[in-house]
Amino acid sequence: MRAVLKELNGKYKFEYFLFLGMNIINTCIETSNVFLEGMLINSLVYKADRTSFIRNIVVIIALNIIRLFLSFFINKIQILKFRKINIEVNDTIIKKLYSKDTLEVLKLDPIQTADRITEDTNEILNFLFQTVNQITSIVISSIIIFIYIIKAKSHFFLLVMILLPAYIILYLFLKPKIFKINLELRRIYNEYFSGFAEWLNRYVEIKGNKREEMESKRWTKTKASLLNITRRDFFLNLGMSTGEIVLQLIFQLILFINGGLAVISGSMTIGAFSVLFQYFNQLLGQVDEIFSILFNFESFRVAYMRIDQLMSIPNEVDGEIVIPKVESIQVHNFNISLDARKTLFSKKLTCSFNNSGLYVVRGRNGIGKSTFLRTIIGLYTPAKKGTILINNIDIDLINKKKLREDNISCLFQDTILPHCLVREYLDMYVNESNENCISEDQYFQKVFSSSQFNIKKVLDKKMTELSTGEIQLVKLYSAILKKKAHCFLLDEPLANIYPELQSDLLSLLKKIAQTNLVIIISHDLGIEEKAKNIRIR
Repeated sequence: MRAVLKELNGKYKFEYFLFLGMNIINTCIETSNVFLEGMLINSLVYKADRTSFIRNIVVIIALNIIRLFLSFFINKIQILKFRKINIEVNDTIIKKLYSKDTLEVLKLDPIQTADRITEDTNEILNFLFQTVNQITSIVISSIIIFIYIIKAKSHFFLLVMILLPAYIILYLFLKPKIFKINLELRRIYNEYFSGFAEWLNRYVEIKGNKREEMESKRWTKTKASLLNITRRDFFLNLGMSTGEIVLQLIFQLILFINGGLAVISGSMTIGAFSVLFQYFNQLLGQVDEIFSILFNFESFRVAYMRIDQLMSIPNEVDGEIVIPKVESIQVHNFNISLDARKTLFSKKLTCSFNNSGLYVVRGRNGIGKSTFLRTIIGLYTPAKKGTILINNIDIDLINKKKLREDNISCLFQDTILPHCLVREYLDMYVNESNENCISEDQYFQKVFSSSQFNIKKVLDKKMTELSTGEIQLVKLYSAILKKKAHCFLLDEPLANIYPELQSDLLSLLKKIAQTNLVIIISHDLGIEEKAKNIRIR
């Protein structure tokens, strides 16, 4: 998280310190107003001094006009700039997650992680923009108030010095519980939110099988834990607020009695007592704010720690050699280690893929065909045995991010659909020059401009509105026309395709394989005759 905040500091340092500076001026004006009001009272009660009265009113009005001016810029930074920065931080964290080890990231619950990121970044930025601002105001106003109290009456200063340690003792007693409950509350809330989102994602399955009650019972434990921690949080806050109220009442009574007696005896003016009383109440309010800040600080610590845990996921290890085009892939005595003794494949795999050509990877379900292909392109980096060479270069030495960006196009199965129009989805991936080149091919026309499916007719539909067959064809369309791709890894490209189009699609893939490397995972026996077979055991 420190690296993310460092980037922000470099970009928004001026605005942030301008924001704090304007807040300091605003606090000085606000605190001075109380003193001016007291002097206004004295000018009426004791002197009947019209000039002094008017002068004080003019100064108060002028200062508040300045406050109005400052308020515009403070709120602009605090609201508009804050939202912009919040979005940037979320984007930065997501981008950093894409540089992490894929297998480690896949262990995370995506919904829970998304909720965790947005909630924690919001908490961190709220602390920096709201709470730090609040702390600055408290420090500045407290200095002004202390100076006045010391000059006005020393024993009132002693009263304040007794009050603050009492609050500090109360906080230190409750601090460990505050942190622990904050951490538990955030964890269980993320878990609950994840389960809640799962209900909506599985809407058809749950409703179709009438499993609403069973699914609700499955999350009973999580809901009970959330309510239990919430109750503990309630009692903790109740104890804190009760202690604050009792302490405030005691010290207010002492101040009022002492101040009132001082006014009666003539040792203090009504205006001075008014200022002192308002300042003392302001200090009590600030002590309340300090407790709120201390609670927020524990929440900030929890949020910061949780983001740091995400950022501590190992980075993806990458090489430096850039491959302009995949000419060949050689695999020798290859296997994936699951642990010290167990491997993924029962037999070591040795095979080669040469560009151009059409290859089909076979093997029983769950044996690791997809894992194998994802390891070839560096998407997965499991512990492995044997060697993988691309253009006779060890894969560990190759810049695999650049390889995937410039050379390889993939079709994955069982991926979450984006919430966008088909047109928007294709605009991100499709190379128009490539489209113009291949779109005249007869098999391309038969697959993507047929009576069963026409890509132009679904462009303005949402991806989530398409049938499974249409989704597969849209994903294939984007995979085939990806910018600069010369190597295609297609996981079950014929799955869910209309039977009438399967033969034409296979012919299209053969046509593409005449000038490119095409590797397919498939259980379709009809492909065996038209492709070179690689079997995994």
